[in-house]
Amino acid sequence: MTYTLPDLPYAYDALEPYIDVETMHLHHDKHHNTYVTNLNAAIEKHPELGEKSVEELIADMNSIPEDIRTAVRNNGGGHANHSFFWQIMAPNAGGAPTGDIKDAIDAAFGSFDKLKEDFKTAATGRFGSGWAWLVLNNGKLEIMSTANQDSPVMEDETQLERPFTNQEIDELRIHLCNREHGLLKGADGLLLVEDVVKGDSLAKMRVINSDGSEASMCGNGLRTVGRYLSEKYMKDFFTVETMYADLKVRRSAEFAINVASYQVEISPVRFEAEAIPMNTPHKTIINEKIPELSETLTFSALAVPNPHLITFVDHETLMSDEFEHIATYVNGANPIFPDGINVSFVEILGENQLFVRTFERGVGFTSACGTAMCASSLMHVLLNDGDFGETITVKNTGGMVKTVVHEEDAEGYWMELIGNATITHYLQGELADFSTGNFDAVTINQTNEQDAYIAFLETI
Repeated sequence: MTYTLPDLPYAYDALEPYIDVETMHLHHDKHHNTYVTNLNAAIEKHPELGEKSVEELIADMNSIPEDIRTAVRNNGGGHANHSFFWQIMAPNAGGAPTGDIKDAIDAAFGSFDKLKEDFKTAATGRFGSGWAWLVLNNGKLEIMSTANQDSPVMEDETQLERPFTNQEIDELRIHLCNREHGLLKGADGLLLVEDVVKGDSLAKMRVINSDGSEASMCGNGLRTVGRYLSEKYMKDFFTVETMYADLKVRRSAEFAINVASYQVEISPVRFEAEAIPMNTPHKTIINEKIPELSETLTFSALAVPNPHLITFVDHETLMSDEFEHIATYVNGANPIFPDGINVSFVEILGENQLFVRTFERGVGFTSACGTAMCASSLMHVLLNDGDFGETITVKNTGGMVKTVVHEEDAEGYWMELIGNATITHYLQGELADFSTGNFDAVTINQTNEQDAYIAFLETI
């Protein structure tokens, strides 16, 4: 049996003026028909799959042969989604719900108007193509969105049956992060999203550096994880558990078209030697010389909560070999910073404008480090007559972010980090392939978001 294009349950012009006849012909006769044609082609050598309804087919993607799984996911999802789409619309229909449906909507959203508002947010907030859905989850109405032609009936392939073992994490790190042989030219590290054991945070984030060490925090990573969680659970504000604190995440206005932006909390901030840790005759290092490192530069050490060593320099020093010499020294065997430390050279470009170049502990030189840019912003405010509550533009070799430094009497300092959360690729494959470096078996779909971000940077 093969799948067929269903007839529309009404005339092509029946939904005007809301959906015009040309749009209906385009999406039904061309788009939907293409999904059906491609789905039949994908299962041609597996006729038993055609005996299932399309909903049964896409609900059990793990049973689909691996060589056609992506094609079935995309085209089967497209067929199922469009078939459902045609059925839930009708001419001269609609209106406010009544009875049990109204009661369920009021219980879940407060009102029908709030449901419509949240549904519109879910639909328009999905970057790239996708769908917004009203679903019944464990007896309660919820709104969710899915990318491309994914559907709520599909298994969540981003959700593992169990947490990774330490060995699996290490295998993934070795094969994914390697800058010479890793997937997509490697990475600075892995971000793991885990369930929260206790508390009200939406999830827990762990940061595994490319050398295998675990970082207490990653500001850029938190924005990325924040976007993933925001789109998965359709929430604009929530907290994420990190090693030392539950940190606030908020979806913010796009920097530009197709440039998603999130703002995250960076805290706590500590200056004491034991928080770094560091061996020094003083309890803190704030704008002081460290003779073992330089005869001329002054440094400040702080934890946010991962440790940072900050110095303000001119452009020539920023790009000098001295930077690498100092950074490699303090991240090797040395008497001052036994666990190593992130090092940033900071150039003041103008009022509330910085350029930060960072050598990350466990990584090396990196194009951007969110916590380093926040630590640099804090020290700029404290040492250079900056203002609390003012937005600071921080540039780096990878782009730019905005920061805001706050002072709280009871809690000390904390920072907002506001920047893009760009998805460059979607990857689909078996865990074994990622863990062994068998990347030929991995499906890679590139987005256009990085191009949009680069275009945005050219405007500033």
